[in-house]
Parts: sequence; C-alpha cells; structure tokens
Amino acid sequence: MCLERYIIKVIEAGLKCIPAGSQYAEMVRDMLGWYRQDPQNWQKTWELVERKYHNDTRYHHRYAEKSIEVKLNGAYILMGLLYGKGDFEQTVRIACRCGQDSDCNPANAGGVLGAILGFAAVPERFKSALDEKRRFNASTYDWPGMLRVHEQLARQVVVKYGGRIEMDAGGREQFVIPDQTAQPGPLEKSWEPGPVVGVKYSEEEVARMIGPIEKFAPGWKVKDCGGPVDEAKKYLERGNVLMTRPLSATSPCILYKKLELPAGKTGFLHKDVGHRPNEDWELLVKADGRELLKKSVDTQTAPTGWLEVVVDLTPIAGKNVKLELLQQARGNPHVAGYWAEIRMEYK
Repeated sequence: MCLERYIIKVIEAGLKCIPAGSQYAEMVRDMLGWYRQDPQNWQKTWELVERKYHNDTRYHHRYAEKSIEVKLNGAYILMGLLYGKGDFEQTVRIACRCGQDSDCNPANAGGVLGAILGFAAVPERFKSALDEKRRFNASTYDWPGMLRVHEQLARQVVVKYGGRIEMDAGGREQFVIPDQTAQPGPLEKSWEPGPVVGVKYSEEEVARMIGPIEKFAPGWKVKDCGGPVDEAKKYLERGNVLMTRPLSATSPCILYKKLELPAGKTGFLHKDVGHRPNEDWELLVKADGRELLKKSVDTQTAPTGWLEVVVDLTPIAGKNVKLELLQQARGNPHVAGYWAEIRMEYK
C-alpha cells in the first residue's frame, strides 16, 4: 500500500473511534471528502474549512476571540497529513501555513507522520538539534526517559486489551495485537456537558483551590468551580482580583458565607465584578436559596469591564442565612469571572 493511501487508512481508523454525531467527526469526514475532490490544492480545501468551521456560527466557538478550537486545529493537522502525502517537510509546512494555532498543529501532524514512518525515516535536519539530555519544559523527562515511559505504557496497553508480547525465531520481540472493533464513547457536547462524576481532590488540591478566596475575602468559601480559584494580582487596572470559572454550562461557581445580619440594622453587600472582552456571565445573589439579585455581567452592563453591584440585605435582617454569590455561565462554560471586591456594610 502506498504511503498516501496508508495515511488515509489511519485517519479513517481514527474516525471510527469518534462519536459519529459529533461536529469533530463531521469535520474529519469533510476533510477526507474535500481531499478526494481536490487532492492537489490544499489552499482550496483551506478556504472550505474557513468558510464552514471558522465563519459559520453553527460550528465555530463564538466565545473564542480568534476561534482557535479543536475542530480548526484538527482540520489543519489533517490538512498537513493529507496534502503532505508522506513528505515530512511538506506535512509540517502545510499544517503551519494554515495559521491559527500554528505551533502545536504542525508538531502534531509531524508527530503522527513520524509514528507512521518511524524515527529513522524522519529527515536528519529535523533531528540534528535534539538535545537528548535536556529535560522537556515543565517535565521531569529527558528524551531517553520519555521513550522508556512510552514503551512501558505501550507494553501495558497491549497486554491489558488482550494482546501479548512474544519472541520470534531470531530472538526479537513481537507485539501480538488483537483485531478489535472500534467502540466510540457516548457523544458529549462541550456546551451541554453532563454531570461531573468520579472526580476527587486531595486535601492539598482543595487547599490550593480555596486558598486565594480566604486571602481575598476572609470568611467566604467556594465550591463547584471549574478548576482552581486563581488570584489575579491585577486585571483591568484593578489589583487584588480573584478569578473564577463555572463548573459547567449548567453548574455555576458558588462563593458562599454564613451570615447573620443584626436585627434592626440596614445591610448592604458591595461587589465589583468583571468580565473579559467578548465574554459574559450572570451574577446571582441568594440567601438560603431566595434570589435577591440577578444581573448580567457583559459589555452593556459593564462596558469598561467592571460592574459595581450593591445588594440590599435588609429583608434578611435578624436572620442567620447562607449567602451565595453564583457565577452562572451564559452559553460558554469556560467563561472567566473577576471579583475585585466583596464587602459587607451595616448601618
């Protein structure tokens, strides 16, 4: 089988592992179809990708300022693999020229082709500067260490899924891998995710996630946030800023505190909240589940990026309540919310 056809077979095999109803699978099918229509002119196929996966609001991530997201990245990787036709330099060059996330896409295209060709077949000019003793960035692995780990994982996977490792007549190892039918997982849409299950954090991880809130607003706690709560030292000309993200499109990040407003007193909750350009979210304030305020944080309500909010707490005077501040996503589950102040005032 020629290398060009083999690359197509690899892509088709990968496609079988993806939920058929996903937009990513649709993109892979499109790339194979567009390539077969015109296997020479990658620029024309690039224009088709731009038209559908960059400009069509049904497909691109409208919250990403430059629309860098997985379908575009995947399309550009496939562009390099298909139109590079097995030539390592052309594969990397085309994936890079597609633009957008142009560091990882050519690296991934070259990585896939390198795995197909084998290390020895990769042109020497792409290997000559490799420092085998230098550790990879943010890693404890150098080149030999990385190879050892990958070999160990490969051996474990082969055995785990019913294969075996044998010795041939010449004393060389052979990996016997059973032929299996691909079984895609259930379709999970990133903008409509299901509930988070099976996630457990250690005490150390919890401490890292809640540490900034204790420093920012003593007495307040946080739950259901999509990742660590970060202390952004400065954002939009404000210092001592806290950043949070919702857990999902339907599960808000919640800042909460047990509060008892003295009877006969007038109380107010002061907050300064912010958003990123082209991102918006919804702020809800609740007392024991009762909604006290609902406010959109967007370019209209906060054109400078910040919104000052004052909530009258007089209706709960004399009561011991759980006060909650909810950062609710409005479509984009990864939206960042900024908090410059949470302050109580009694009169």
